[in-house]
Amino acid sequence: MRLALRALRWRAALSVITWLCGVVVCTSAVLGPVFALAAAESGLQDVLHAAGAQTGLRLQGVSHRSPELTPTEADARLAAAARLPPIPHRPTRFASLFIVATGSTPSGYQHTRLVWRSGTCALVHLDAGRCPQAAGEAMVSARSVALGSGWHLGGRLQIDAESSPASLPVRIVGVYTPRDPGSADWSGQGYFEQSVEPDGHPVGDTVFTARSTFSALTSDARVQAAVDLPLADAGVRIADLGSLRRQVLQVERAGRPGGLAVDTAVDRVLDRAREVQARIDAATALVVLQLALLGCIVLHRVLVDTIDSRSADIALAKLRGFDGPALIRFGLGEPVALLLAAAPVGVVAGWAAGVLLTRSVLLPGTPVAFPPVAILALVAALAGGSVAVVQSAWGALRRPVLEQWRRTRDVQRPARAGAMTDGVVVVVAAIAFAALRSIGPSIGAPVLLAPGLLVCAVGFLGARLLPVLLRPLVPATALSRRIALFLAVRQVVRRPAGLRLVAVLTVALGLAVFGIGGESVAAGNRATRAAVEVGADQVVSVGYTAGEDVIGQVTRADPEGRWAAAAATWTTWGGADLPGYVIAVDARRLRAVGAPAASMPSPARLAAQLTHGSPPPLRLTGRALSARIELHDVVGGPTPRVLFTLRTVQGATVQEDAGRLRHGASTYRAAVPCAAGCTLTGITLLGDVTAPGTVTGAMLVRALAVDGRPLPADLTIRGGWRPATEQGDAQDRILPTSAGLEDRFTTAANGTGGLVHGDLLDPVPAVVGGAGARDDRLGASLTAAASDDTSTRLVVVAADPVVPRALDDGVVVDLRSFQAALPAFAVDATWSVWLGPHAPPDALHRLRAAGLVVEGRTTIAERTAALAREGPALSLRLLALCSLVGALLAMGGTAVSITAALRRRSYESAALAALGFRRRQLFGAAFVEQLLLLGAAAVVGIPAGILALLFALPAVPQFSDTTPVRLAALPPASPVVLCVIAVLAAVTVTALLCARAVVRAGAAHRLREGEE
Repeated sequence: MRLALRALRWRAALSVITWLCGVVVCTSAVLGPVFALAAAESGLQDVLHAAGAQTGLRLQGVSHRSPELTPTEADARLAAAARLPPIPHRPTRFASLFIVATGSTPSGYQHTRLVWRSGTCALVHLDAGRCPQAAGEAMVSARSVALGSGWHLGGRLQIDAESSPASLPVRIVGVYTPRDPGSADWSGQGYFEQSVEPDGHPVGDTVFTARSTFSALTSDARVQAAVDLPLADAGVRIADLGSLRRQVLQVERAGRPGGLAVDTAVDRVLDRAREVQARIDAATALVVLQLALLGCIVLHRVLVDTIDSRSADIALAKLRGFDGPALIRFGLGEPVALLLAAAPVGVVAGWAAGVLLTRSVLLPGTPVAFPPVAILALVAALAGGSVAVVQSAWGALRRPVLEQWRRTRDVQRPARAGAMTDGVVVVVAAIAFAALRSIGPSIGAPVLLAPGLLVCAVGFLGARLLPVLLRPLVPATALSRRIALFLAVRQVVRRPAGLRLVAVLTVALGLAVFGIGGESVAAGNRATRAAVEVGADQVVSVGYTAGEDVIGQVTRADPEGRWAAAAATWTTWGGADLPGYVIAVDARRLRAVGAPAASMPSPARLAAQLTHGSPPPLRLTGRALSARIELHDVVGGPTPRVLFTLRTVQGATVQEDAGRLRHGASTYRAAVPCAAGCTLTGITLLGDVTAPGTVTGAMLVRALAVDGRPLPADLTIRGGWRPATEQGDAQDRILPTSAGLEDRFTTAANGTGGLVHGDLLDPVPAVVGGAGARDDRLGASLTAAASDDTSTRLVVVAADPVVPRALDDGVVVDLRSFQAALPAFAVDATWSVWLGPHAPPDALHRLRAAGLVVEGRTTIAERTAALAREGPALSLRLLALCSLVGALLAMGGTAVSITAALRRRSYESAALAALGFRRRQLFGAAFVEQLLLLGAAAVVGIPAGILALLFALPAVPQFSDTTPVRLAALPPASPVVLCVIAVLAAVTVTALLCARAVVRAGAAHRLREGEE
């Protein structure tokens, strides 16, 4: 042991590099299990969060397998649930009683539910009144109040059960809005879903009441009782998955005697979590295994060269009587001591690397544990390192003394064996790569080996071809005056042992290029997919009440249209023309808020397609609107009346009468309710019901004014106005002229026509994404039907593979035109506000101040981060990191191997110096030699990495699921160029340092030494 310690101190530089190789091997062994467990914990949280209410347990009270209970039975079921012991990870319980019922309205009734649920008051915002506390009190939603149901604060409401004779009169004491309808605390019970039943009556939001209300029910009434136990997922860990499964069985057994049945989807959620964990474990293991294998190979090469440089020491030890165990301890003691010393440092480094990776790429707060499998991996790494130590030292220990003292050695047989081995490696790697490439991402994690296999095949083949390519230079430089090239070529061609370094370094550099390029591609694709799926930098979901003007509210929050746009997501009712989603967005603001992405039309292009060059809306503020109109060429009578059609900021459409058309030039005035602002949507011509026949004529609209101020009305531009959709017997033909807008009209007694401002298009232009429409041909007509049986026409103006939010399953339309053409869609739509990159920090506060109820928010950054936490993305990031570490390790191992051969090379340098070669020539020869070796590794390795990007990356999955978003196949040039520059710089510096060391070692006294 003392001899080993002295040797370590004597060869400090070699010892440090050998120790570092061992540290890398041990670090990679520990890092894999540590990071895999942390990534699985993060993935578990993502799965649980995405599952929402599916992770909850619902204890449903039953009697003879039926959920319909008498009031007494319902109370008994709730009491039985209250007696259940505490359940881990489910600290909150929401007990409820409810009946499916109808609620009286002025026009009849609507379907609803009467519910008592514990904790409801903490989950809603009271717009008016208070929470029900006594029997016969109830609160209804603000949306139900606004829908014209006749329900209002202080009013009376008759609730009639649908499945029993129960009837309850209640008094409305509160009006509520749910704080977060999608929260898991609502247990996914659909308390706030509105629709229309087949009987034609609407389904309204839930009516909440006090528990004592159900005490007034008679014994023949039927109610349902349930207890919901949401999962507190923040504290759930991978180790808890088994107990969560057993928990369901335990609760089932405990609740069965009390008449409680368990309803949950948690098993399916846990299955998904296990699948995520399995994919992460496999991918992480394969990536880290490549780094560990590369570390073992470098360690083996370093040990071979180090022990080879100690051949003279081992020969002297044999002459001094060392044999058997003593010789083994002498030969193996030094590398084994270094390997054992690397183990604790590798453990700490692996743990630290796992913590850094977790904090940088996983969910905040993800725990980092040290799993038992990390110990097994460390033992395996030490065993592999020990095998490398024994294999590298075995030949030196068995070699005869005279053979060890010889300065040259017969290398033909080892060279032939090495060539055959490399040939086998190339063939096997190529076949394995072809198999993985043909199967593709469907094979799962093993496809991560494809880049390494391709680089390995190219690298080993290139290393073996290097002497063949350089051999013609031997006779060519025989008479050359370039001494440096003369010596360097012969060193490389006649010493094939250096080719092993070229092969290893080539593989490491190729993987580094692939790792950097692959992560660049994946990062760009994650950003692209997130931009397409979200649609804007931020999408804020907002509550909607019938009649609410979301567009007007957004306009009040952002008057200049720089950072916010109203939007809605909707599905048509039973329409075969539009099987997917309809994304309606305020197209005039889309340019400012839309997120650009390479795989879909730009926001500017999409906005132009949806508005079709139409003018902006005619907004006005005032109390009186006037129009200067000339009427001529009138045939028949009486003439139609002039109505100004406007939309208020509340979204209501109003028509104000300006009088009957008069011959000649006249000014038509009407009082308008626009003190807070309005939008002029059209000028209607209403036929006189007393007209005996058809009236024709021509009117010229010269100007519009508000409170005497001129209103720019686009009267002289093409597309500024269009004919109104005729009702009855009416027709309009318009022509913009330099004097104004001319309308040649025909109106009968039952006819209504006129002009509509051009900002509202009909039919509504639609951009189709993928298979989102029955017909995506340009100009194709599509029908969108609402729940009230009204419909409107869309016209296809463009078709793209994907569109914002709907991807390949929907259409995008302009919200203003679509809402004007189909007002009923608004009640069934999911509303949101898109925020652009210029949104102020208090954007949400401004939206609330404008009257919007903010329910949640999704951002591109959050979606990108979620995609980056998926197993394939983590694998690519880990591969990039490991490939960089492997490249540095291989470069260091190369430097060590060259340094280890200094003693042998020093005799050559000394002899050449004695023959008269100048030091500058010797340095040049050594530098060119190292450039030929290391440069060959770079010249072969860099193209190998690029080939892997071209052929292997398409087979490597980048996401856990498939996506219709078109993904980039090649990285941007800058990361690859920077990587190449860094590689070339590292090669040059290493070659300079190694050449300097070779020349300095060639002192004259070397020629007087007796042995090598």
